[in-house]
Amino acid sequence: MLHYNYLIIGGGIAGVTAAETIRAHDSRGSIAIVSDEPHMLYSRVLLPSYIKKRISREKVFLRSIGDFEAKNIVVMSGERVVKIDSVRKEVFLASGRTVFFEKFCIASGGSVEPWSVAGAEKKGIFRLQTIDDADAILAALPEMREAIVVGGGFIALEFLDFFFIHQISTTLLCRNKNFFGTALDGDGIELIHANFEKHKINFMFGDEAKAILGNTVVEGIATKQDVKVSGDVIGLGIGLLRHMEFLEGSGIEKGEYGIKTNEELETNVSGIFAAGDVAEFYDTIVGKHHVHGNWTNAFLQGEIAGLNMVGQKKAFRKVPSYSLVNLGLHITFLGETHPSEAEETISRTDPVLHKYERFFIKEDRLIGAILINMFQDKPLIAKLVEERVSIAPFKEKLSKIDFDLHSVVV
Repeated sequence: MLHYNYLIIGGGIAGVTAAETIRAHDSRGSIAIVSDEPHMLYSRVLLPSYIKKRISREKVFLRSIGDFEAKNIVVMSGERVVKIDSVRKEVFLASGRTVFFEKFCIASGGSVEPWSVAGAEKKGIFRLQTIDDADAILAALPEMREAIVVGGGFIALEFLDFFFIHQISTTLLCRNKNFFGTALDGDGIELIHANFEKHKINFMFGDEAKAILGNTVVEGIATKQDVKVSGDVIGLGIGLLRHMEFLEGSGIEKGEYGIKTNEELETNVSGIFAAGDVAEFYDTIVGKHHVHGNWTNAFLQGEIAGLNMVGQKKAFRKVPSYSLVNLGLHITFLGETHPSEAEETISRTDPVLHKYERFFIKEDRLIGAILINMFQDKPLIAKLVEERVSIAPFKEKLSKIDFDLHSVVV
């Protein structure tokens, strides 16, 4: 019979950070991590650099089994949770083992969504979520001649950058009318499109795959608008499916997208927490529940969950952001960037210097922003969002590209 004071599902950055935070504050309690991956912790954000051959494979890994043993943290690799009994405090594993816990954190993350397109089983279709995905891409690289990237978000951008660096002719296929959906307005869309053209990337918007061409190996895509796009490799970036299937009958409440928690990342069941991609947490900054799937958010939530599991009362309060440098552009999404959540938006641009910002405003306060080649504004905008500062005194200046936000006194 296995019994631990602290049990964590998920060997990613959220779960590992929770475990290590617990150990830093409780030197004697027993801790175990259950992870369905066979690998120790590695950095998902470093996978593109590994594929671009900028770093070695070993540099992607952040922990070894020895690191966990030194901290007396048990890691059950390759184990999958199939059921949770939150009343009896039992977790049932696919291997047939049962684990008892006192405090519990679900940091199970997610996996890529299935692609329900005819022929999706053909050889030559790649995702970018795990180290195994990255290994597969590198192994197939010598055979790649013509690529198709499917998607309209950050993973699609990573594929575009990767194929460009390796001088592989590429076509982008995006079902939305614009890249990043409705997040960008006309000026932002024009900047992104011009950058695709500069890098000789063909792009098709408002269409999607109907079938994959070829016998057993990818030869292209037939779209729903009866267009045939040739390619011997497909880079797929279409979203994340959160791991929550084991919650059925557990009594742990799910929200619209993830596991529902309060601002301290505790679920409706006392002593059970959630962190990382799977947590639909109550955000005290914007006053609602939502999810945020990025590395920094997962790390910070793992830390807060760990602190609360050892008895501290810490609220998770952080303006979410995601940044990457891609095809010569430094792109940052910060806070709430869905136009439907804003009462108004204001943008400013410098097409010559490839600079752009779009501000999302509600009740004369910033709730989010998109920055392209304006990264220096990120800390200040995050502070304006977090502290709910009224922008009324300078709102009319936000449309001017020469207005220095740093002249604002917070």
